Amino acid sequence: MSWDTKPYNEKKPFGKDASVVAGDNISKSKERYQAMRAYKEGRATAEQVVLLHECDRLIVQVIEEREGDS
Repeated sequence: MSWDTKPYNEKKPFGKDASVVAGDNISKSKERYQAMRAYKEGRATAEQVVLLHECDRLIVQVIEEREGDS
């Protein structure tokens, strides 16, 4: 798994094709962030690891669907 982030670009703060977290996504985003942090620190629970795998799977699915619409 890789959760590397790209350097911040002030002129394009959200990056190309970025997803902005808002509304209902905020709580899930916080949960995912906490799981990523725990994983990187080597203290993630089994539930957090599953959450990260599921989020990665959903992200890949959305990207594939977006590319299919092009």
